[in-house]
Amino acid sequence: YDDFAYEASSDQDVAAQRIAEVVGKVKDELVQKFDSLEYVDMNVDQAARRVREMEEVTKEMIDLPFDEHEYRFGIHGGHRNRNEKQSEGDGGNEEQGTDLMESIDPTTFRFVHLTSLYSVKDCDERFCPYGQDQSVVVASMQRAKTASKVPASIVLATSVFTDDHKAVPKGFLRLPDLERSTSTEYPSLTPQKTLPFVDDVFSNLRRAAESQDELMKPFDYVIYTNADIIVRDDFYDVVSIAIQQGYDAFTINRQTIAKGINASGEDEDGEIFKPFTANDLDIIYKSGGEIHPGSDCFVMKRDIFDKIEMGNVFLGYPPFGKLMLAQIEHHAERYTTFASDELKVTYHLGNDKKWLEGDSDGNCAYARTNVDNTFSGMRHIWTNACDVFVEQDARGIVTAVKHVGGKLPTRTCALLVQKFRNVEDCNFDEDDEDELEELVGDISHDEKAPVVFQFLVGLEGTGHHLHRDIYKQSPMHERLNNYGLMPDLMRLTLALWNRKRPLDGLFSATTATSENGEDEWWLQEDTEIDGERLFDNLVGHLKRIEHKALRGLKSDKTLLPGTDLVVAINSGSIGTRNGVSSYLSYPLLLGPARALQYPDLDIIYEACIAAGVRCQHAVSYRDPYRVLKSTSMNRQFASRHIQLQTLNSMLKVVQGQMLSHPDRLMACWESDEGLSGGVQDLGRLFGWSDSHAFGEFYSQIFVEPKALSEEERIEITRDRRLEIYMRSMVKSMDTIKALCQQQLACNNREPTLDRLQGEIASQ
Repeated sequence: YDDFAYEASSDQDVAAQRIAEVVGKVKDELVQKFDSLEYVDMNVDQAARRVREMEEVTKEMIDLPFDEHEYRFGIHGGHRNRNEKQSEGDGGNEEQGTDLMESIDPTTFRFVHLTSLYSVKDCDERFCPYGQDQSVVVASMQRAKTASKVPASIVLATSVFTDDHKAVPKGFLRLPDLERSTSTEYPSLTPQKTLPFVDDVFSNLRRAAESQDELMKPFDYVIYTNADIIVRDDFYDVVSIAIQQGYDAFTINRQTIAKGINASGEDEDGEIFKPFTANDLDIIYKSGGEIHPGSDCFVMKRDIFDKIEMGNVFLGYPPFGKLMLAQIEHHAERYTTFASDELKVTYHLGNDKKWLEGDSDGNCAYARTNVDNTFSGMRHIWTNACDVFVEQDARGIVTAVKHVGGKLPTRTCALLVQKFRNVEDCNFDEDDEDELEELVGDISHDEKAPVVFQFLVGLEGTGHHLHRDIYKQSPMHERLNNYGLMPDLMRLTLALWNRKRPLDGLFSATTATSENGEDEWWLQEDTEIDGERLFDNLVGHLKRIEHKALRGLKSDKTLLPGTDLVVAINSGSIGTRNGVSSYLSYPLLLGPARALQYPDLDIIYEACIAAGVRCQHAVSYRDPYRVLKSTSMNRQFASRHIQLQTLNSMLKVVQGQMLSHPDRLMACWESDEGLSGGVQDLGRLFGWSDSHAFGEFYSQIFVEPKALSEEERIEITRDRRLEIYMRSMVKSMDTIKALCQQQLACNNREPTLDRLQGEIASQ
């Protein structure tokens, strides 16, 4: 702070100059520490003006007691109590209680406070039907609702297993029952534990909200707390005030207190120990507790809650809290964490960590299962929320962490990755700050890998075979051969479509029943399809190819700096052996389900994100009359009227997929137009740095088709009887072409110059 101090002045001009100098110094220091900020527009004058405003507000706050300026300046606005005493971070809570809120009328927000309760067998009669923790928790929630200034706006809710109805306390809304648990889904884990899945608890609240049950009142915010979190009696009013400050999501860290006192008023180490019960809430509220960094009380706006996905992650073991918090931070517009010593409104009895009690209770197996459910099952969620990619070896040990997005990873994301790293040793104890700092640095400074996967999007008959010939003789293909990647590329293609074993291909699996020869095959449920397994398989192939390609690039000095190694996924260069469908056109192959057989670009890009690799696509198009002649008259994929309808439908699919990923488009190629059709963009992507050399090569493999006569067009449309369908297809193809050119221009890859060069070369 001393480095950025400045002397105040009553002269406004002098004060403004001094502040501007300090702000400029701050900017210079930031740019030195974070190179990327050099390109961020930082207006020193605006920042200096804001500092002056803050200075005036600070002067005003100094002269006001806490309860007067708190309403205007927020929970973090000062550190005084109403009696002007300074708050002590490690002191008791008596000064911080309900009287702090008396002068404040919290805005009325409607809450659902959700927790997952369960009864305990052979419970102590003082706590039945629960254990000690839940017994006190339930009493605290009931008391806090009664004490709230707006109790009618609060719904206490829980979701329990069907045979555990006695776990629902008085005044709690019973949500739909839980139908599965770790004991039903993981029968091999020992000892058997009946732990609920987080997503089931959340889904039951959503179902209840949609049911229009009169007991399920409309709500604006969801509060979720673990079943062992005690809340203070003014908890809901404090939450209301925090929301009033503009936060749409936040967490409140708990204080850890003793589990009871002895007859002498000492803590649980005393000789005659008396555990806290529901009757001891006043004592608990006045107890000074220890700070705790973990998240176990989450408050979020309903629209954020509705976006949270937890898959097969279950309660009771890490890292469910980190996965949930990473999503909340990602979706919230304004998020904050209130530390244990800030609000002092949540408590936990003792600091037991049952998952750390060795492996006598199967803790490692349960923790590893939950980590795997997070790492593998929710990969698409946390990689998107954190903008990171984490790679594990065959033993499950994290070997690489990459930052693949535009923003720096949060501490929450780094902590989540740390859990992945620690899974091998079953080490889920305190967070290693040294490792964490190193980990955040590793993630933040990872460079963009010079490997990119490219997919050709186009109707069958729009140049896939010519595309194969271009790529197969390209410098990029030669490198893939030299790096030994062709077998890997074949396996990658099989992961998308497998002709011999359709259920092993991500896209072929959905129409596998059509090949059984049964009537009404579309009504047959195929219980063998496992889309998640196929998706994970695709992700694994993408990661493996990138890893091997990077290893090859390390020893290859011929690739120019700044050049990407382009791996063309469906170039056709690997042939059609072993059930490979290497072109992956729209539609794909023959059969009764032909109109359903096409790639899904959305899934491909989701896999790229999950794998942490870069992906892009090119689009091919051609005169629709030639496409119909090639596919229906020359190769007889289908009759002309069926083919017209099928191809036109495919064009609509292509258009939708292009609109979903406009920034990933790298080339537009009209395959009938020679060098003027955008093929030079493909040549450059495939490694030809000399456009003249590429032009000479292309002239050897490209045969310019003769212009179709009017008579030929009439014949193609069967004496114009199919012309109405053809006009629709022409319109769809023109739309694709125009959209492609528009997106390419927006991506700063305007092909006009290439086309001009192509025209000159052809002349």
